[in-house]
Amino acid sequence: MLTEKEINNYCDHLRTEYKNVKPESRHFNRNDYDEYMEGSLNIFAVKIYFEPVICRNTHKLIKGHTIFTYCKTNEMQKAIDKAIYAYGDINTEDRYILEVYNLEPNLDDDSLTLQEMNFEKVKDLNILLERKI
Repeated sequence: MLTEKEINNYCDHLRTEYKNVKPESRHFNRNDYDEYMEGSLNIFAVKIYFEPVICRNTHKLIKGHTIFTYCKTNEMQKAIDKAIYAYGDINTEDRYILEVYNLEPNLDDDSLTLQEMNFEKVKDLNILLERKI
């Protein structure tokens, strides 16, 4: 079992290694766009790193990689909790929750759609979701 310091150091390493991996634009409907622009809806993306693992079928190494989970909410903690809930019950590999991004509108250009807006990082996280043996 890793100590908290080891987890923090490894998460720092992963954030450096995967710093160029940004949340992808997603398809959101018109209602989401209107709510977002009115300020009654926010959209967060949580970056999760999956440890390398041996595939049970092919017995080959599947490299480590990052993915994002998206959450439409006004509370960042709800987005983090959703990521923990969704990926905290996987038995095959360790996962690290690394960062939270918030969709940031470009206020200079109100013609942008949600798909054209960028996510900005708002918080670093050091959360290890260990495999359950």
